[in-house]
Amino acid sequence: MRKRVIILFLWIFIPLVSCSGNSGSGVTEGSSLDTFTFAVMSDNHVYKGGFGGVDSPTITTDIVNDIILQKANIVFSAGDEVAGVFDTYTEAFAEQLTYYKTIVSTPLSNAGIAFYPIPGNHEYKIDSSGDWGDTLSTWNTAFPSLPQNGPKGEVGGTYYVTYKNSLFILLDEYATGFGTNTKVNQTWLDSIAAGMQRQHLFVFGHSPAFQIDTYTTDTLGKNPSLRDAFWSSLENAKADIYFCGHLHKFDFAAVTGVSSHTTYQCLVGVTGCHIISPVDSTNHASNAPRTLNVLFDNYNNGESTACGSHQCAFGYTLVTVAGSTVTVKYRKRTGAGTFVNAYSYTYENDASYVRH
Repeated sequence: MRKRVIILFLWIFIPLVSCSGNSGSGVTEGSSLDTFTFAVMSDNHVYKGGFGGVDSPTITTDIVNDIILQKANIVFSAGDEVAGVFDTYTEAFAEQLTYYKTIVSTPLSNAGIAFYPIPGNHEYKIDSSGDWGDTLSTWNTAFPSLPQNGPKGEVGGTYYVTYKNSLFILLDEYATGFGTNTKVNQTWLDSIAAGMQRQHLFVFGHSPAFQIDTYTTDTLGKNPSLRDAFWSSLENAKADIYFCGHLHKFDFAAVTGVSSHTTYQCLVGVTGCHIISPVDSTNHASNAPRTLNVLFDNYNNGESTACGSHQCAFGYTLVTVAGSTVTVKYRKRTGAGTFVNAYSYTYENDASYVRH
């Protein structure tokens, strides 16, 4: 079992020191046991005029600048990087991605930080009527340097990255459609998890695996049998955390009840759009046969007092890996260009071996 240490930081800033280097072409990883740090964003919704009443370019710029200050080695984005083309968001998809890159990937690259995004549902909204379709070719044109090791039909959207003692698997869950067809390529995922083993396994997808409220039912749980097979595969592979977005909040939960191994779900949808309503006993969805043990939810843990018209504090997730020890931090934006560690959680990976 993992040993868990929970530390709650409220309005306290603690500088994070991490080793230099990153995961990118031509960059040496160093020892597999070296400490390193990675950041996770989701739902930036970058659009020149803002998104959902939020100045998403400014929020995202602040987050990127803080990630650079925190000396992260790698940055991952779990989808909904841009607005998509629908309703009042009429700029072409390719132009939206070009603008997004000036806000995110270019500054990170200039700082020597590797960047790995995946598409979300908004990267599949392709016209003003809100239709869904295949935009992966446009995505790959915008991000030509992403690993091309994914399965057929998902190359550039689904892929994996190895860095030091960790394996990162990124999933395009919308390549096969939206809504009831939202799913992962389980056969490919199983093969990579088995064949590219490391001490830590972190998995990224846009859709939550477990529904935490009734804001949307467009989660992997819409297909319970497929979702349960997906989560069982993570537990069997002793995966650390499944990072996702889609719901606009920060929510960190331990998923228990089936396996002796705990894989966490970390929802990181607070990096550029309005925050959704809180979870309570009246709208908490059943996730049987597993139990979703919410350890921290930014709305329920004090954010509601600072909200107006669904606009709450924004932030991102910063993760430090030191051997078997993993520390997850919620970096909360308290004002223009200012962030604090609002929550921190540390656990020990329970893998009984070090994989190389």
